[in-house]
Amino acid sequence: MHTTKLTETIQNKDYSISCLRLMAFLFIFSCHILQYFDNALAWWFNVGVQIFLLISGYLYGKKDIGDCLNFYRKNFIKILVPYFVVLLPMIILHVVFVKDTSVFSMIKAVLLVNTIPGGEHLWFIPTILMCYLITPLVNILLKKAEKYKYLSLYCFFLTGVIALFFLLFVNTFNGIWISCYVLGMVFGKFENKVNVLKNILLVSVLLNVVQIYFDYIAINIISNNAYYNYFCNMAHLTLGFFLFWTGKKVFSHIYLEQYVIRKVCDFSDKHSYPAYLFHQFVILGPLSLLEITNNVILNIVIVFSLTIIISILVKKTSGLITEAIYKLRTEKAPKILR
Repeated sequence: MHTTKLTETIQNKDYSISCLRLMAFLFIFSCHILQYFDNALAWWFNVGVQIFLLISGYLYGKKDIGDCLNFYRKNFIKILVPYFVVLLPMIILHVVFVKDTSVFSMIKAVLLVNTIPGGEHLWFIPTILMCYLITPLVNILLKKAEKYKYLSLYCFFLTGVIALFFLLFVNTFNGIWISCYVLGMVFGKFENKVNVLKNILLVSVLLNVVQIYFDYIAINIISNNAYYNYFCNMAHLTLGFFLFWTGKKVFSHIYLEQYVIRKVCDFSDKHSYPAYLFHQFVILGPLSLLEITNNVILNIVIVFSLTIIISILVKKTSGLITEAIYKLRTEKAPKILR
């Protein structure tokens, strides 16, 4: 019985996505290590965030969203419970050891409109929540698109309109990162139908070559230009898609069902989000541990190991809190609704 269930799990799970998720986290971890040492490569490795957005969009593009309220409840709890499990202890540590963090900035961090020092990466949380907020609408629009003759043009038009809407009217969020999630949904929904998506690979090469030219060769010609920054964000989006698409293809053709690989992937799937929430606090900012000893490599190993340990604790604590929330809701619900 146990063997049968294990076999079914292996067959149903797409381990290429699990490998991509692990790759994305390692990219982000490397990005912040490189950022600490002021290495310009950091700004290329941070494409891991775009890969995370694409993965989330891709997975929900393949699913039936179902009831909106249940979708929102499930995903907001999934995102916010671990967020507060990490944030609140970090605020306490800042109060005790840093002492120069303002009460106002702490309140703003709790309200998801700002963050505390070392937690700048948490901009991702309100962004992914906004992505989840628009998911049912995007899902409806993509379902309607199936009968359109020019499916590819419709999908790219939809992605572009959503990006422009956030850039022009809700510029608290980066519209290009929101469209990154939507592009993932498009790819998940029409993976075998929208062949033009593959052309993004060529576009990615062209855009990133141009960015490399202006960043490293023709330096200062158009630096600090707002439109160039938009261009760089678009190049980063296409780079993320390039790595997502090619990575998925490569991982899909590798035998990923060995016991060790499955265990690593399963662990990464469960703990990559808590690890993401915590890791930067001990890399950048006032609580950094990258100078805890005189050995740089040892410091990185300590930071990585601590991140894994804390991610396990956060996952377990979040699971208990989430269970309590659902249990409380069930107890309070009228019997007719149960």
